[in-house]
Amino acid sequence: MERLIKICFRSNIQKLYTAILVSLVIKGLFVLPLVSLAQQPAWNVELVGKLAGEYPKDVFVKGNYAYVADKYGGLRIIDVSSPSSPTEVGYYDTPGWARGVYVLGNYAYVTDGEGGLRIIDVSSPSSPTEVGSYDTPGYALDVYVLGNYAYVADYWEGLRIIDVSSPSSPQEVGYYDTPGYAWGVYVLGDYAYVVGAGVLRIIDVSSPSSPQEVGYYDTPGFASGVYVLGNYA
Repeated sequence: MERLIKICFRSNIQKLYTAILVSLVIKGLFVLPLVSLAQQPAWNVELVGKLAGEYPKDVFVKGNYAYVADKYGGLRIIDVSSPSSPTEVGYYDTPGWARGVYVLGNYAYVTDGEGGLRIIDVSSPSSPTEVGSYDTPGYALDVYVLGNYAYVADYWEGLRIIDVSSPSSPQEVGYYDTPGYAWGVYVLGDYAYVVGAGVLRIIDVSSPSSPQEVGYYDTPGFASGVYVLGNYA
């Protein structure tokens, strides 16, 4: 359930959610009722709360908090326990432009553009503190964390795989230089699904030090985000 908002926002099933994403980017964090797409018609979805931001690019929800990558505004932590009145409780001003965020345990992993990957301790939401960082060679746009590894979509530098088992000293252990740009990433099992410039690439990451592409699909548009559920991306 933690990434349900991302599922809705990134789905191409209904045009409504594309419109919602545009609103998210332009106006701020919007909180909508968590509904089953199989049970709830799109036209019955209603806005129940909102909170203006600088330039929100991504969101991860865990428990009562929404962690927002707010580009110029860094990482913003919003209490959404009352969906009709979301309230900011803390923030961390990253040195770059916060583009993507993933939360696991007590840490928020923020892709920060030229600032690379920032690892922020959010165990106290009101006073988040950076504990480590890794300067990726490209422009860090998106991140997915699984186990001890952070998978970073690093724009023109492809997929970077970073060992974050020690949050204070993350180290790159492998990379795959995608032929095009890497904008978004999702990891499921032994595979990383990377999108950029209209192409979905499927990369075997069972050996993090030597990732290998096993397939790709050239989408007709300009793919920039991906979510994988079961057998479908």
